[in-house]
Amino acid sequence: MSDLLFNRATDNYVFTGSRLRAGTGNSNPGLRLSTASNETIIDLCNNGNVDISASSVFINGLKVVTTSNGATTALTGLQLTQNLDVSGAINSDGGIRIGSGVFGGTITKSSNAYEIIIDPFGIDGSNSSTQDASGQVVIMGDLVVRGNTTTVYSTNVDISDVLLTLASGSGSTSSLGHGGGIQLGNGYASMLWNDNRDRWTFNKGLDVSGGLRIHNTMTTSSNSARIHTTFSSFKIVYSESLPASIDPSGLQATGVWHDVSGWSISYYATSMYSRMKIEARIAYTSSTEADQTLSIRLMRFDADASYVPICTDLSLGSNMGVSINNVHNIIFYDRLPISGDTLTVIYKLQLMRNCPANDDTISTPFGIQASSGNFMSVEELYSPALASG
Repeated sequence: MSDLLFNRATDNYVFTGSRLRAGTGNSNPGLRLSTASNETIIDLCNNGNVDISASSVFINGLKVVTTSNGATTALTGLQLTQNLDVSGAINSDGGIRIGSGVFGGTITKSSNAYEIIIDPFGIDGSNSSTQDASGQVVIMGDLVVRGNTTTVYSTNVDISDVLLTLASGSGSTSSLGHGGGIQLGNGYASMLWNDNRDRWTFNKGLDVSGGLRIHNTMTTSSNSARIHTTFSSFKIVYSESLPASIDPSGLQATGVWHDVSGWSISYYATSMYSRMKIEARIAYTSSTEADQTLSIRLMRFDADASYVPICTDLSLGSNMGVSINNVHNIIFYDRLPISGDTLTVIYKLQLMRNCPANDDTISTPFGIQASSGNFMSVEELYSPALASG
């Protein structure tokens, strides 16, 4: 029987009662066309291939195949409403678009060799030198960068972690971290680790507005001998902040120390081996009574949360029965207690009236006068030699 031809102009379609089949036997690839449940079924026997030799294929009026060389097929458009699982590689010359509108971005190649661009703004990733850098990329897990250089062009770098580690691959070998640190620009200002000297090296000066604690000894580059060094660390209160403390009616009991209001100064020492130089100029009044004198002392707030006396000057006055308006000067060098974690020191002034028991009822004014010359200061003196004894 010769082949049947159904391609005449008068042939509209071929109708069969069940299905149309091509191929021979179940073992050979074949094609079955059938209908079931109002659906048209194309059945490839034994997992055969469909070879469409046409240069163009249209589905619902959309041209989906433009070229085919037997190895690859180029699609002009592909829309999926379900997941696409690909076991092989996806090669895209135009990039990958994720999401749509403001809720999406692109992954594209750039005009530079060996470079890709992740662009959450998603307008144009074709040129990395002109693209908009708006948007944000969020990485939920850890980020590992194995390249040789990491370059950040952002204005601010915000790190929530409290510890920034450099030269982490060096372990406990400090020599591997030699030359590491922080530098500005091409190095016009830097803080770098010098393993040969076992210390940090600054190529610019250092201004410290707060306290600076020094635990080890200090030497100078011009003189290897230990020399006394006076820091320009200095704190002072003077007349405007030092009120008078006059008892106009002698109400303060004799032999009792009381704080002088306002005469207190706090300072953060730079080293536990420093000496603190405390100076004070105090204008005071002693009563006209012959038996009355004044005593003044300095107190330091100690590590056990209590004040201890460090300097006491007793019996200021004449005992001559005349009123005394005088000035008392104090210079005292205090050695800090080498204990505790804090080097904040507080000094205050105390006053005491001295009267014998039979004159305890003296009620004439006494105390510290307001004066433009009143002051109280603390200066830190540091010597490396103090650390050894």
